[in-house]
Amino acid sequence: MPFATLSFDEACDYLHLGKADLDRLVSKRDIPFHHTRGQVIFRKNELRDWNVSRLLCPKVGEEHAGKVDKEARRRQHCALGQGPLHELLVDGSLIPFLDGRSKAKVLKALATAAFQTGLAADEDEVLKLLLEREEDCPTGIADGIAFPHTRIHSETLFFGDFIIIGKIPNGIPFGALDGRFTDIFIMPCCSDDVSHLRILSRLALMLRQTDLADGLRVCETAEEMREAFILREQAMPNRV
Repeated sequence: MPFATLSFDEACDYLHLGKADLDRLVSKRDIPFHHTRGQVIFRKNELRDWNVSRLLCPKVGEEHAGKVDKEARRRQHCALGQGPLHELLVDGSLIPFLDGRSKAKVLKALATAAFQTGLAADEDEVLKLLLEREEDCPTGIADGIAFPHTRIHSETLFFGDFIIIGKIPNGIPFGALDGRFTDIFIMPCCSDDVSHLRILSRLALMLRQTDLADGLRVCETAEEMREAFILREQAMPNRV
């Protein structure tokens, strides 16, 4: 079969969902799945894209992210472990004034920033993958936020997990669901899919449960951005 497939139990592990939650999604046909020899199987690439879309959806995002985060913390087996997200803000990953007045230029600036941290192997490859992701499905959500990211997560592309956060005063058109300009760009860079989904779910919760976006908007330096992030993470319910 030309697709990487997962069993039911493997899909639960991959998505950080309990068996009852996944069974409910399958029963309602709210998740892509297939039948093979009487067994329910899942294609990994379909699950990845479905999960990201669901995490970023305004209507179901917080509930879904909460389930993912709760299950991931219960299992304690993801690469992030129990450490706080602010530990993934490495030197050079906070950019108070991101260069770029178009989507392509912003993605170029983010790829450059990722490479300059020393944790990305190839700047051109990161940019290529960011552009491919945006062409397939824009990552601008609502309230001036975007989550640009690559579909490929591997130790040959990223040498560790880290987060890039950049800001553009007044924002730019970025394909946001609500039609607003986007001024905050949060890019999770991960060495594997499991870490990516875990980190993305936690970030989605932070944005919905705290005033992280507004806190970042008033910052003028990278250090102020770091402090704003840490304060909001500490204010989260069930924080790690």
